[in-house]
Amino acid sequence: MTRSVDGTESISSSYKCQRLCTAAPKRAVICAVEACLAVCFAISHNFFAIQHIFAADATGCNARGRAGQVAFGHGDAHWLAGKNVALITDAGTPAISDPGEVLVKKCHESGIKVTSLPGASACITALTLSGLSTRRFCFEGFLPSDRKERDQILAELQNELRTIVIYEAPHHLRKTLKELSDTLGNRKITLCRELTKKYETVTPTDLGSALEIYENEEPRGEYVLVIEGKDRKEIEARERKSWESMTLQQHMEYYEKDGLEKKEAMKKVASDRGISKRDVYNELLKNDSV
Repeated sequence: MTRSVDGTESISSSYKCQRLCTAAPKRAVICAVEACLAVCFAISHNFFAIQHIFAADATGCNARGRAGQVAFGHGDAHWLAGKNVALITDAGTPAISDPGEVLVKKCHESGIKVTSLPGASACITALTLSGLSTRRFCFEGFLPSDRKERDQILAELQNELRTIVIYEAPHHLRKTLKELSDTLGNRKITLCRELTKKYETVTPTDLGSALEIYENEEPRGEYVLVIEGKDRKEIEARERKSWESMTLQQHMEYYEKDGLEKKEAMKKVASDRGISKRDVYNELLKNDSV
């Protein structure tokens, strides 16, 4: 253990823990029974699990994570060494958009064995409920609060072909929907709220309609936004349009400057424009460019 300036103790390579189990309460009873310590980010939310599922002599421990660091609220090396420890959460899967990822990383760095017994994951649950493509998707978690980084990620998502999954808190929902609408256009979106809980709602709509809904309705609960990826045909059409602003000769020169032989350049030009290689050849022939 190492002690920080504020008195909290953080994980270090000076001790070894037999196992850190990332586990959701009630879904990993065996892990809970074997663990001597339950590490969580809000003991009050996990009190029932610690008192009734874990062993009678097990204790709870608050961990705090910020800026890439995770610190235990209390504990000494002698009761951790050789013992089983469970990282738990009252909702979702530990270490997904969660400071627990730092704890797991530090355990690997310290040679501590880690296993995972996950419960429900909001990302996968929302994806399966969305009605959008589940074959390929990208998970963004919470968009960064830093303006520059946020704008950069939104710009990258403009041409994302895969289904996009984003987490959002209720007090930021309207702002995020507006940014997504401005950046991505009026894409299909499924808003999933309070997943696996009593007031779960799933709303398939589009970004424009979603904005209208929350102009008159106060966002409540935690949201997962599942957004359709960009249509590949739309990207191809836009690229064709940009090529068509060039003459065939200019298009050929573009590839020949990259070192392509004339035959290969003709193939690329034909593919870009959605025409046959013969059409390219005949057009160039008319202009004495072959």
